[in-house]
Amino acid sequence: MDFFEEATLRLKQQLKVTDDKEVADRLGLSASALNMRKKRGNFPIKEVFALAAQRPELGLDPDWIVTGSSSKMETAGSDEASLLQCYKMMNAQQQHQLRQIALLWAGVMELSVSTEKETAEK
Repeated sequence: MDFFEEATLRLKQQLKVTDDKEVADRLGLSASALNMRKKRGNFPIKEVFALAAQRPELGLDPDWIVTGSSSKMETAGSDEASLLQCYKMMNAQQQHQLRQIALLWAGVMELSVSTEKETAEK
């Protein structure tokens, strides 16, 4: 798969659309103009960034669409960025423990520490 196809797939995911005509419409291009760009391998980068700026309610991440990676998580907020940085500095066991705590606090799982201790002591 080439760059144009990969970026188009990411754009379709973000726009929640399935065909090229819908993508072209959102970008303000005709279907034939998008098709010509596809043949030339000229992805509409400027149009993607313009759409993201003009329609923030769509929640587009133009960096991810164009490059396949995003800095959005890093800059989402200072608290989130600092938590992420701490997580990255932890070893695998610490990361696992932190995920367990987060799931517990979120109410996704129940505390089973006492059961695990009892089993280990037997």
